[in-house]
Amino acid sequence: MSHGWVGTSKTGARKGSRGMARAVAVAMTCGCIAGMSGCTFLIPSRAEVAPKEVLVRVTTPAVSTEGVLAVALDDANAPLGMNDAKGDLTGYLTDVAYALGQRLGVSVEFVTDETPSDMASSSDADLYIGAASDSDADKVTVVGSVLHDAPALFAKGAASAPIDSSALAGTTVGVQSSSAAQDILTACGIGAEQKTFSNANELFEALDAGEVDYVACDSAIGGYLSRAYPDISFAGALDEPDSFGIALRSTNDDLQEKITEVLDELQADGTLDAVYRSWFGGLPVDLSDMLLDGITTSAEREQQEEQRRAQEEAQDEDQGADDTDSNGSATLEDPVVDSEAEAL
Repeated sequence: MSHGWVGTSKTGARKGSRGMARAVAVAMTCGCIAGMSGCTFLIPSRAEVAPKEVLVRVTTPAVSTEGVLAVALDDANAPLGMNDAKGDLTGYLTDVAYALGQRLGVSVEFVTDETPSDMASSSDADLYIGAASDSDADKVTVVGSVLHDAPALFAKGAASAPIDSSALAGTTVGVQSSSAAQDILTACGIGAEQKTFSNANELFEALDAGEVDYVACDSAIGGYLSRAYPDISFAGALDEPDSFGIALRSTNDDLQEKITEVLDELQADGTLDAVYRSWFGGLPVDLSDMLLDGITTSAEREQQEEQRRAQEEAQDEDQGADDTDSNGSATLEDPVVDSEAEAL
């Protein structure tokens, strides 16, 4: 998932850390003074506030460092992971990681120079967040789902997603030049004029200004940017979504169990949804049923191509068999025998 500029600056690979969120209870007493209006606010001192009890649910060797969950992610993949103008690590996946750490009772440290496959070796991280579901390998297991991502369509005005692909005929669709969304849009054979832009920000500015009827881009980018435009909405997915979860070492059964357990809790109590909404607004969490009506997916096109190749191979084999039969028949004909040789 690589995207055009979305308003953040990357300052290079780095490691960041942040303690888990701390809730401070503030008691406030309002006493009305006779003959006076208003209230007196009494704020307790730090010593008077009972510390919040934290249940530590994971320890070494499930995590490399006691009390710390080391999380690897891609910090060049806005808005999932990115550096803000101050160089601080932020993004949807960082907030999910903080939620995981808080629920596990540990702090979170980030590692930004590793990949999901690094989990199989001597990685500095305990897990990788944002790994594709097909990243499973002999020594790496991907659990849960924290994000669906797909090439998607956005429209100005309320759109009853998913719209029918026939509605795109004769329209102008803004796309980022040389992007995956442009490739998908072209492969779908949709009869719409394409207008290219250099980055995703320009796409949504053009849509808001009425320069294009729709924009096609990555769903996460679109959901993130559309929050700034109250009249822009998600119109549907242009392909089946990819699912992204958490990659861990296959041998780390304890951490796998705890991460799966905590993810289920975060989904059940609405925490994960709240984090998602803060980053992606009204973009549907599950894009599986959001494919544009009447569109052909990449998998379907690949299947059609495989069938075409199989038919061609079968035809070639049939032609080869016909040629063999033809040559064989020629050899079975009565030979022309030289009369002198026959006489001998």
